[in-house]
Amino acid sequence: NHIKKDILFSLIDGSLTEDLHKEAEDHLATCDRCFTLYASLKSSNIEIKKLIKNGEGLSGTGVRAIIISRFLFCVTHVPTVQTHRM
Repeated sequence: NHIKKDILFSLIDGSLTEDLHKEAEDHLATCDRCFTLYASLKSSNIEIKKLIKNGEGLSGTGVRAIIISRFLFCVTHVPTVQTHRM
């Protein structure tokens, strides 16, 4: 079983309950696929926040470049798998 993307997004933004947070972290420690996807999403989130903080906003070409590069990374490095809610 793999972590659904909505759970990963919630882990990144800190909105998971304590139990789900612990369960997700335990899974990431043992699952390379989920950890790779999480790391890519987390990196994108950090880069986008930096762009917003620097005044580029969400319409900047930098954000589009980040989204495209992360999408390409996920397509080429993270196998497509059936995901399940934890």
